[in-house]
Amino acid sequence: LHQHQAVEHLAAQHVDRRQLLGMLGILLLHRGHGLVQLAFEDHVLLDHRDDAVERLLLGGGALPGGLAGIYPKLEGTDRILRPMLGTTRAEVEAFLTARGQSWREDSTNRQTTFTRNRIRHKLLPELESWNPRLREHLAHMATLARDEEAFWQAEVARIAPGIVLPGKPVRGGGRAASEGLAIDVTRFATLPTALQRRLLRHAAAQLGAAPGFAATEDLRTLALTGRASQKAELEGGLRAERTHRELRLNAGAAAAPTAAALTIPVPGELRAEAFGLHLRLESLQDSAEPLPPATLRPWKPGDRVRLRHSSVPRKVKEVLDRLHIAGEARAHWPVLEWQGRILWMRGAELEPDPVVRVRADELASSN
Repeated sequence: LHQHQAVEHLAAQHVDRRQLLGMLGILLLHRGHGLVQLAFEDHVLLDHRDDAVERLLLGGGALPGGLAGIYPKLEGTDRILRPMLGTTRAEVEAFLTARGQSWREDSTNRQTTFTRNRIRHKLLPELESWNPRLREHLAHMATLARDEEAFWQAEVARIAPGIVLPGKPVRGGGRAASEGLAIDVTRFATLPTALQRRLLRHAAAQLGAAPGFAATEDLRTLALTGRASQKAELEGGLRAERTHRELRLNAGAAAAPTAAALTIPVPGELRAEAFGLHLRLESLQDSAEPLPPATLRPWKPGDRVRLRHSSVPRKVKEVLDRLHIAGEARAHWPVLEWQGRILWMRGAELEPDPVVRVRADELASSN
């Protein structure tokens, strides 16, 4: 933690990350069975078990992976390690107090205008009055969900090559190259329902689409009971057509017109139907004078955001990749820009701005 504070201090002075690690030396974290050596590409985040529980209650969607919560290790362009997910906030504070080590807390952590803080200070204490072991149970559930997810990903990768097929069939056997993928509906029908759903999402992901629960069920129904030539147009530009033996999937339908950028006064609020959002902006300055307006718009290449607890800005493109946002939804993903900075992005927790506070609520679907 001493090293972490030094990293924060130096990062605030814009010291290059490689120089910073060179000054601190190689960082070794003791985690039970040995030592983890961190390379320059590694990021260590000190999320603890209470952070993981709060993130889980924020919601991860209706699909099974939504229960997995925060992963202790993520491999990608950079490796992200979270070695403290098994430790509670109280244990961290007790450890520091016993050693006479002070620590810093973000002053916004107690502001209940933020959904995360309302969960921490209101919802969790209320739920724990009914079940004092709630945090422990939720943390265990997330661990089980991550292990289940890892198993199913490997199982889908093993089964998919025999059922998810490229191109189109040709007379005499074999397949001709063409856009899209096909699912052998005869073999598909023999699979358990849980595997059917995962196989459909696996195939859609190869086409850059990410169907939700309702769209996945529509595909499954079409595969199992659809008639030849029956078609479906689904979210994210995903198109499906049933043949006698296959369910054919394609993506890349003509994109819907991009939602126009909208201006929001600061302070002020806006109901943005095109983005499915209701935004409220507050000025944190003492002056009663209004600030320059903010702009709600779809993201564009080159946009960068500063994620909470991250020392360096990230490309919005990278954040969308990590959120598994694809297809049409990705093209129109909203961000809120003010004075050249992105203050808010759907689905991501950004560093709070010291001047403008953003509160965003999703509009209820009319469907």
